[in-house]
Amino acid sequence: MRDGEVQFICSVRESPHRDGVEIFFYRSAYPSGDGMLIKVKGNEREEVPFKRGASLESSLYLDREEVNALFAALSDKGFAPEKDAERKGELRATKAHLEDMRRLVFVPSAVEIQEETAHDKG
Repeated sequence: MRDGEVQFICSVRESPHRDGVEIFFYRSAYPSGDGMLIKVKGNEREEVPFKRGASLESSLYLDREEVNALFAALSDKGFAPEKDAERKGELRATKAHLEDMRRLVFVPSAVEIQEETAHDKG
């Protein structure tokens, strides 16, 4: 990041008080780390300034059932986490690597080719 650049961040942590997650949405300025916490209540949003290192109240709390419902709804609409895309890319790369390895392992060696050729001539 460059000086003065603002980054949007979403951070999630397990709630220490309830069975769910606390979600933090905020904009942080580089390099100071000061920013704006985005509080969500219903359809309303409020941006609250904060200083780097300050203790923050979460933007939103969701219990585990709500988190699962949110993931399902987002998935139904075609949204997928970047990590999902990375995993698919890694899987494609792994499959390509395995195919390369199969070609190397199952390609007859020069000795085998010579033996087959000698056998065919004989």
